[in-house]
Amino acid sequence: MDSTLRPMSTSQLLDRTFHLYRNNFLLFAGIAALPPALILVMQLILMFLTRFSSHLSEGASVAVTCVAIISVAGLFVAYMLGHYVASGATVYAVSQVHFGSPVTIVGSYAGIRSLAWRIIGASILITVMIGIVLFVAYLVMIIPTVMATAFMKGSGGAGVIVACGIGLLSFAAGAGATIFVACKFSLAVPACVVEKLGVIACLQRSWFLSQKAVWRIFLIYLLALVLTITLTLALSSPNYIAVLRGAPSLPFEIWGIVASFLASAIAEPIGAIAISLVYYDQRVRKEAFDLQLMMQAMGEPTAPPPPPPVTPPDAPPSIGP
Repeated sequence: MDSTLRPMSTSQLLDRTFHLYRNNFLLFAGIAALPPALILVMQLILMFLTRFSSHLSEGASVAVTCVAIISVAGLFVAYMLGHYVASGATVYAVSQVHFGSPVTIVGSYAGIRSLAWRIIGASILITVMIGIVLFVAYLVMIIPTVMATAFMKGSGGAGVIVACGIGLLSFAAGAGATIFVACKFSLAVPACVVEKLGVIACLQRSWFLSQKAVWRIFLIYLLALVLTITLTLALSSPNYIAVLRGAPSLPFEIWGIVASFLASAIAEPIGAIAISLVYYDQRVRKEAFDLQLMMQAMGEPTAPPPPPPVTPPDAPPSIGP
């Protein structure tokens, strides 16, 4: 633990992220493969049902469509729950690997078994809050734009420019608020896994620990998004070539779906690993977490050696009358 717990710059943190990922690729990719696998199944079901329903009668086609909608809805719920749990398992794996302890894919999921519902609850609450911020941001963008358009009606090009400018400023403010809230709560799952906190407590903990780290967290999420898009485009290039040449055949459509699965499974762990390291880095910066662990290691009581057996003294000789 010589260099694992020390304040790191963003470049050092990313270097540590890629180091852990490169040396434990199968572990982290295996943990992250669960949610994309559910999306893979969902997309394959939709594709085959769409092709199959085109050869059915109208009544049968409606029935197949209803089955497809129900199946996709169920798989989407399973995907969201799997995504939440996988994020917790990744944090657990990072915590073990970061300090040199062996861990497996199954062990990572087993390690958070007792915390699964806390992780799911915190993640759902974060999703709801981000959704509320998005809705408010939408209103903030639409209402001033509509008012400006009505007020500047008849002003010609100047009115359109003013209305568009207000709309863009409102959109930027709403997007910034949404990103800020998402980044502030991004350390909730690591806090829940490492410190075993409750739903509300881990949200409060994340808000505190993410102080002065929002920009760095945003850059990490942006990097993970760029890598995912790049890998998806690179792996899906055969499908795009087939589209340019005409209607893509079934094998190319399947490969496009599989390519999206591979890109997500490969790229998503990078962001999760980096966020876990940000959590530890913020604790080091704010709470001297490295010194706490050092003092705990130095102050652990060792078991004393067993006392030597006590032999009873020799019995005094008896004195006769």
